[in-house]
Amino acid sequence: AALTALALFSAYMQQSGIVSINISKPTVMAGLLVGAMLPYVFSALAMNAVGRAAMKMISEVRRQFTTIPELIAALKIMKKYDSDLTMATKEEMEIFDAAQDKAEYEKCVAISTRASIREMLLPGLLAIVTPAVVGFVGGPEMLGGLLAGVTASGVLMAIFQSNAGGAWDNAKKMIEEGVTLDGYEHKKGCASHKASVVGDTVGDPFKDTSGPSLNILLKLMSVVALVIAPSIADVNWELAGEEPVPAIEYVIPTTENDVPVLEVAEPSTDETIMAADQDTKNAETATMVEFQKEPQKPKL
Repeated sequence: AALTALALFSAYMQQSGIVSINISKPTVMAGLLVGAMLPYVFSALAMNAVGRAAMKMISEVRRQFTTIPELIAALKIMKKYDSDLTMATKEEMEIFDAAQDKAEYEKCVAISTRASIREMLLPGLLAIVTPAVVGFVGGPEMLGGLLAGVTASGVLMAIFQSNAGGAWDNAKKMIEEGVTLDGYEHKKGCASHKASVVGDTVGDPFKDTSGPSLNILLKLMSVVALVIAPSIADVNWELAGEEPVPAIEYVIPTTENDVPVLEVAEPSTDETIMAADQDTKNAETATMVEFQKEPQKPKL
């Protein structure tokens, strides 16, 4: 993601006509700070979305276990034997098996589907609208500072969240399998296991939601900036009251009385350019002529 963002940033600078970005300018520094802040805002929105979707799922599961008779009976059997069904009788196993297809799975799937779409509307708009607003209001250089800030901050944040979330998740699994540290046995049900469950509650969204989504944030903002780069470059020249300098000087060979004449399209400043003097009667012969541009059409 970092390499992709850097490549898109280079393409953006070319399309917007920026040679360098001076961070001592107030607008550029403001864009840099806003860009560095965006990964934190995006991560907070993603984490809150996961929390809200999880609470809706928990409420639905609780409703089913309190309103569906077959699930209520199966839950009583599991509580009776502390989830160890090897001690259950044949009649109890029949009751437990009868509840297998009674759960309303489609409602749980619907909750996840709706949450995945609705909860990501605001983070998605944040990634699309922010570059456009900063670019058209602050100009190409401010948008360049925004991209630099979000890239530097977002890459480090994504690495941190992926590693930290994986560490929390692995700690819980290690305790559940049983481990002895400093003469004390850590296993499922102990105080350390309860603490690891709390940590994994944050770790799972870190490594599965917030961390990977930051990669998309970086690339999406860079792509949006690249798409609007020609537009904000034209707006910037119009606000400055100047005409954009063409990137290429076109040399058009013509003839007057069988004498080759060079016409330079869209001259900007006096500079030495190389032009091809091609004889129109013999297309195979051409010579490179160096000349100084004049306000009028130069003649050889």
